[in-house]
Amino acid sequence: MSFSAQTKTELCAIPVSRDCCAVAEAYGLLLFAHTFSHTEIAQQAHHFAAQRMVRRRQLQIETANLIKASNAAAEQIAVIHQALNKGGWEIFPDAMHATIRLRLEHPEMSLTELAAQSQPPLSKPGMSHRLKRIVAMAKAAVQEEHT
Repeated sequence: MSFSAQTKTELCAIPVSRDCCAVAEAYGLLLFAHTFSHTEIAQQAHHFAAQRMVRRRQLQIETANLIKASNAAAEQIAVIHQALNKGGWEIFPDAMHATIRLRLEHPEMSLTELAAQSQPPLSKPGMSHRLKRIVAMAKAAVQEEHT
């Protein structure tokens, strides 16, 4: 066996321990085999990096939206409970009772899900408007008790 064959065998027997080493080895093999040029590999790497950035940003937006929705639901439920404890169901018009019950029974639901569950079904903006009115009435009732 020649020296170069023995050296190649020894080098190939060394396990790759880190991902960066595996990437470097693959890059070298691709360049050696003339499969890709260094500019094509750089373009692919840039493309993958851009895709990762877009996915990361989408995840951040989705997380922020979930936090915002859960905070809004928690505030709605807290204010409604305060108002019910102070003045009971009489503070709210009868037409709003079903929406209040729906929100209290399903705190995890989004506006879209609540709107679909209501009878008759509402649109998402319709449910949002109704809940804003309920929260305003509840806050007004709690404020009246404090004055």
